[in-house]
Amino acid sequence: MARKIDAKESLNIINELGEIAAWTINQAGEVWWCDALYDLYGIEKGSKETDMNAFQNKIYQPDLEKFNSVIDKSIENLMPFVVEVRVKIKYEYQWVRISGKPDGRGGLIGCTQNINNLYRTARENLQTLQVLEALILGNGATMDELKRVINNG
Repeated sequence: MARKIDAKESLNIINELGEIAAWTINQAGEVWWCDALYDLYGIEKGSKETDMNAFQNKIYQPDLEKFNSVIDKSIENLMPFVVEVRVKIKYEYQWVRISGKPDGRGGLIGCTQNINNLYRTARENLQTLQVLEALILGNGATMDELKRVINNG
């Protein structure tokens, strides 16, 4: 007979499988993070860095206005949101996708996913296309650049 698992354990398994991390913010501004979110951001569990102000301080400044605008529109229109921003994780900024929706009680519920590797791959693919385009059009790409593209591709 299969062992029953509780909701918290189910959530942690789902978070691990999908490389996502769940969170909630209630109307009073109190924040709850699942264990995976602490790990994602490299923050010690129970740290005070989880409140909204501390979190906003981790967002790369040029992305902060976009983040706040998306959240405000979601709350105002009671609609789901998705926003991709750079967040300081340990010692560097990494891309994350934050998705959520109003919970109907004045708060938000959602999840966060580290998408930094997706952005890195996209940048590498763009560089490859630029080198290939330069070769095809005769715009000065060198054989060394072509070899680098082939070896990394």
